[in-house]
Amino acid sequence: MRAIPVRREYGLTLLAGAVGAGLILLAVRERWAEAVFTPPKPLSQQVVGVSGADLVPLAGALAVAALAGLAAVIATRGVLRRA
Repeated sequence: MRAIPVRREYGLTLLAGAVGAGLILLAVRERWAEAVFTPPKPLSQQVVGVSGADLVPLAGALAVAALAGLAAVIATRGVLRRA
């Protein structure tokens, strides 16, 4: 098995992190469930949609923090990053 060059490994790691954070941001925006409430006759039916942000409110913030962490990895080089 051949070793992956360090630059390529670095790039693939950053790409995987960015894709993962992007997928989390997309998933949080989507509607995950829909509840239909049927009250007694004179009242109308009520439909409530539940998004990922409603169920897991900090998921979007964690995705943004992950992107900030990737930016910090890019900004630091050499010994500082390894420490």
